[in-house]
Amino acid sequence: MLCAVLAAGCTFHSDNRQLLEQAENMMEEHADSSLRILETLSPADLKEQEAALYALLVTQAQVKLDKPVGSDSLINRGIRYFKVKGDKPHLAQSCFYKGVMLAGKEEGDSAAFYLKEAENLLDGIDNELLKNRVYDNLAYLNHKSHNFDLALRYARLFMQSSLLMGDSSRLCRSYDVIASNFYALNMKDSMAYYRRLCMELMEKDTSNTAHYYANLANDLIERGEYAEAEQYLQKAVKLKPIATHYVMMGRAALGQGDTAEARKHWEHALTFGQASTTQQAYSHLSALASQRGDFRLAYALKEKADSALFAYSKQVDNQRMGMIQQKYDKAQTERKLTDRKAFWLKTALAALALVAVLLVVVLNNIKRMKKYRSAVNQEIEQMDEARKRIEFLESTGEDYAQEIDTLRRQVSLMKEATAAKLGSGKEVYEKILAGNMTDFDTTNEQAFVDYFAFTNPLDFARLCKPYNSPTLRHTTYLVLQHIGLDDQQIQALLRVSSSTIRSYRHRLKNNA
Repeated sequence: MLCAVLAAGCTFHSDNRQLLEQAENMMEEHADSSLRILETLSPADLKEQEAALYALLVTQAQVKLDKPVGSDSLINRGIRYFKVKGDKPHLAQSCFYKGVMLAGKEEGDSAAFYLKEAENLLDGIDNELLKNRVYDNLAYLNHKSHNFDLALRYARLFMQSSLLMGDSSRLCRSYDVIASNFYALNMKDSMAYYRRLCMELMEKDTSNTAHYYANLANDLIERGEYAEAEQYLQKAVKLKPIATHYVMMGRAALGQGDTAEARKHWEHALTFGQASTTQQAYSHLSALASQRGDFRLAYALKEKADSALFAYSKQVDNQRMGMIQQKYDKAQTERKLTDRKAFWLKTALAALALVAVLLVVVLNNIKRMKKYRSAVNQEIEQMDEARKRIEFLESTGEDYAQEIDTLRRQVSLMKEATAAKLGSGKEVYEKILAGNMTDFDTTNEQAFVDYFAFTNPLDFARLCKPYNSPTLRHTTYLVLQHIGLDDQQIQALLRVSSSTIRSYRHRLKNNA
């Protein structure tokens, strides 16, 4: 009888091992089928080695299928076991997928740590595909963190690995990643070379063709080659008609002087109802109205852009809070198991909530620190505050008619003053472009910067983002460079010496 029980137990565990091996062999090509096999297993019935492999395979399948991965406790179990046993191949895989999982949760520093751990473990291990993926993800993380030199190094390793594998699809992607980093480093010729290589291989990577077309078009727009950019965007829209592509179509059309076509594309982008692209489309439409001199409409459109941005931020916050709430509900359900388990779940939840709050505070502080405070922006904020005060007073049901009338007059006067400043700024801007600006005093300088910031919000934000609260003069220097003036022209316009120009560059570099 005892022998029969032991035999049945051995058979049972043998079946588990076979199912795990089958799931591991199928993972690369059929992750969905692999996950279905894993779902038939009960983790409680697995031996320690089987449980570790199960943890790795489930996490791997969830990442591959873009399924939400809640806690990292499962993959941590695998990491602990493989580390104790010295199983470098499986430990490298576990570290990689934990890094990818953390990157998906926007935990960049922790993600980079585990990806680097995987990179170190892979030294001497024959797993080129995993190396390839590690390099790809490290290039992505460093690019996202603006570590472009390091991102470029990993992008090149990604390319070399793809060449060794003979995988044209991954090679195409590596060319695209290298081009993006060269663009960020302002090395336009190198960027163009790798973008062309990417285009030559594009037919073999049809899953990302629209993305590559859009990337190439964006580079062409930045170089002022709008007609060619429009051709690639038309191909991208045909393959994948998304709001982002229509926003770019508008930029290409505007670059060719076709404001009606640009407006049509941006208005079409609004129909998708995507908060992030809605904000961009309204910003472009606002700039268009401002260039026509219709500053009232420009201001109204800018208000819509700000509302869209607020809605998008709120949507992200709601999703974050929803995730926290789901974890809290899960903790409440599991509390019935044991008091000790409930204690640790509550502790983990409190730490998670604290980290989330601290992260939001830090991000908001960074955002406020880097935000340029132009006079026009301050007046717009004052008008917003006045309108909120009016709405509050009207909602009380009390008689505040005199105060409400006063506030409305103030808002009206501020609107007129803002429109006048933008009109003055437009005049200065056009004179500078025409090369006949003679009296560039502080008032004209402020009006020039405010006009550029209002009509080109995305470009302006990109110019100022690398610096901590740049001064008016340093901001002016950045904008003048952006619109095409060289150092000698800027020197003549600002009536300063060449050493002063060098000082501007030096201080901006130290302020980055």
